[in-house]
This record gives sequence, C-alpha cells and structure tokens, in this order.
Amino acid sequence: DAFNKLFASKRETLVLTVSNVDYDNPGVSILKENLKKVKAVKTVSSKYTDGNMLLEIGFKGKANEVWDNLSPETKALFKVVNIGDNAITVKTK
Repeated sequence: DAFNKLFASKRETLVLTVSNVDYDNPGVSILKENLKKVKAVKTVSSKYTDGNMLLEIGFKGKANEVWDNLSPETKALFKVVNIGDNAITVKTK
C-alpha cells in the first residue's frame, strides 16, 4: 500500500549535513559532484537552511558506505562530526 511505499523510499535516503557553511562554498560543490559518482548513489538534492547545507542522497545502504566511497581529496575538505545509519554530519576544515 501507499503508506509502506512512502516509508520504504524514506529508508533509501541518507542526509549529509554540512554544518556552518556558506551557500556558495566550493567544497560543497565538489562534494555534491563526487557524491553523484559513487556507484550506488541514485540522486543528490540539496537544501540550505540557517548556515547548514543538507544533501539528500538516494542510496540503499549505510551512510558510512557512501562516505567511504568518496575520493580522499573530497574527504580531506571536511571533518566528520557524526555518522549514523542514514545520516552524516560534517564541517569544513
């Protein structure tokens, strides 16, 4: 039914938050482009609220799998604050 489909799709979404960042930060653009290159990532969309960039990532799996598959150059731009099952919080270095 529609209720289960709604929640099934939600489980396939990870949220990566870049905290305390400017909207036009070049590192965020690099991060978005590189997320799209991760094999199992289907979609990447973004929202910006109160100094935080929220990236919604269509992905089946755990958040750390997405982070681990990013290039070392991309990961070097950020410091990981928290990684849960379906959420990652980072800040710029």
